[in-house]
Amino acid sequence: MSDYLDTSLLVSLIVEDDHSSAALAYLELQPEVMTSGWAAAEFSSALGIQQRMGRITADDRAVAETRLDQWLSGTLPAAVLAADDATQARSLLRTIGTPLRAPDALHLVICRRLGATLASFDLRMVEAARELGLPVREL
Repeated sequence: MSDYLDTSLLVSLIVEDDHSSAALAYLELQPEVMTSGWAAAEFSSALGIQQRMGRITADDRAVAETRLDQWLSGTLPAAVLAADDATQARSLLRTIGTPLRAPDALHLVICRRLGATLASFDLRMVEAARELGLPVREL
């Protein structure tokens, strides 16, 4: 079974932050990983926010985007969104006890559909995954 890398993990793998060491150590031990096109889109959004807040420069952002593109095209399988994923995410948001953001619900729906283990630094999403009975690798 593969681990599904959410956006929090992707960002820490590509951009130096407080979780980068743990993310890199995890990746060395977990050879079967995947992500989604959705995670890549949210990655770009996260970098845009970091740039607007002055945490990274436009050049840093461009380098990080290129690194992710290279990684995705070379080694990391990226699942595409299914037609029903957004509908399933909305349903999840309406019924789950753990409050989630829509992007996080979409990650969980994709993870569930793929039969993957969620790998994340996002404690709220980890809690929601456990509530759904999804396997979790909390980092």
